[in-house]
Amino acid sequence: MKKRMKAMLTAVVGVTTVLSSGLLDNPAPASAADPVLTSSTADNWTNLFNRAGYSNTWLNADGIYSTPLNEVDSIGSAGSSSKTFFIFSDTILGSANAAGTISNLAYQNHSSAVLTGNTPTVSNMSFKYGDKANLNTSQGNNLFGYTAWMQEAIALGGNVYVFGIPFDGDWKPKQVDLITIPVVNGEPNYAGFTKTSAVSKLYFKNTTYLYDYGVGIMNNSAQAGAPNPDGYIYLYGYRDALIGGQKDLIVSRVLRSEFPNFNNLKYWNGSSWSSTITDSAALLSNVSTELSVTPVTSGPYSGKYIAVYTNGVQSADMMYAIGDSLTGPFAQPVKFYTAPEFEGVGSGQRYTYNAKAHPHLSSPGQLLISYNVNRMGGANNTNDYRPRFVNLNLGSSNLALNKSATASSTDDASSRTAVKAFDGNSGTRWSSAYSDPQWIYVDLGSSQTISRVRLSWEAAYGKSYQIQVSNNASDWTTVYSTTTGDGAIDDITFNAVSGRYVRMYGTQRVNAGWGYSLWDFEVYNN
Repeated sequence: MKKRMKAMLTAVVGVTTVLSSGLLDNPAPASAADPVLTSSTADNWTNLFNRAGYSNTWLNADGIYSTPLNEVDSIGSAGSSSKTFFIFSDTILGSANAAGTISNLAYQNHSSAVLTGNTPTVSNMSFKYGDKANLNTSQGNNLFGYTAWMQEAIALGGNVYVFGIPFDGDWKPKQVDLITIPVVNGEPNYAGFTKTSAVSKLYFKNTTYLYDYGVGIMNNSAQAGAPNPDGYIYLYGYRDALIGGQKDLIVSRVLRSEFPNFNNLKYWNGSSWSSTITDSAALLSNVSTELSVTPVTSGPYSGKYIAVYTNGVQSADMMYAIGDSLTGPFAQPVKFYTAPEFEGVGSGQRYTYNAKAHPHLSSPGQLLISYNVNRMGGANNTNDYRPRFVNLNLGSSNLALNKSATASSTDDASSRTAVKAFDGNSGTRWSSAYSDPQWIYVDLGSSQTISRVRLSWEAAYGKSYQIQVSNNASDWTTVYSTTTGDGAIDDITFNAVSGRYVRMYGTQRVNAGWGYSLWDFEVYNN
């Protein structure tokens, strides 16, 4: 279930959580050679929401979603004049001293903010709260006039759309509403919002499952800067097992040209699109109730999609899973970060939940990710109830992809030439003559900074070889060498060097009856 600090105007209640294992029911197989993405803290974004020392204002919130008001949501697309709409759920207002201790505390169920630019600059962040953004900090004076948490948002056609969820006594959504906020002169006009209650196509509950759509949005249109646009808006949700509490990722879609008319919303059933919400197929298991799915445009997973979530709603484990398409299949999830704030889910303990990505605010080659921090029973300090941010390193693009290549020889001039190692197709390969030495190099087109080479060997691999770099294809500098090559994948890193040409120079084959053969020869700058 979705965990919150308090329901508005109620006493603090105890809640019980079932933590799950994070294993998939039917995960796609993951190769041992699949590179694991690394992460690091994004302290500058975390500090943007540290409101210690502020008085009579917005202090803390969870449920943080962001959407660009210009609709373009590709990785790194925000610029210095871009405006980002943030939407939050349970919000604390009041005053906090320098240590973060809160006084004059009041709760509202949701709030908002607008950031100008693409950097976490405090002076460029404007928080909005109180009825129609009247900045009234009184208890229960909700931005949209009713008790509800907010899910994902999307901006298009002169409006910002937000999915709201009134909740029941079990902290589960009772319905999904659509909030429409007009954008006037580049700013949300909160006073002009309208609400469509209980959108039937986005919510359903029977005796087995609860279906909630709108916890993640992927705008796969050209207008949004999608790398492979199809004109649809993909609405992600979760299927909540009413016994056991397991939550599975599900997806639906509607044409951008029809949004926000959901009459033609279709649900992915595992093989095709259905008109019946209960046909929704599980794409991943044990996801959180807020999440994201984002196209990857650089690094080893370029061309694929990355789902980001917290394992089992509430845990220290922040997860990603790589998918072949917006409907999957997704490979086995990977834990990329362990939240240090997590203490447990007992009374008074601090816990973490609901990781998701913010693509347009990310730096190139990275994915900016937030997760929520809260304390069971309520928080009275800004450190206990505000989002934290990390950067997931997606890796740089393969500099050698589809570049011209030269080799010392080939054993089949019709199908196994040098360029086959650089065509991005893992089903084609270069193969040399059956003698030593042999070499293959790629022309990057201009001098590049290089610090990583990834070789994917066929069974005919090099036992002894060198990686060399040159600026003229005649004078070579060795940056790596081995005499104990063992085939499969060699993911090689070295101190950064500059060069236009990168060569594998083989001096000993693993089998004298074969040559050297590479499925892929990739070059990266990190």
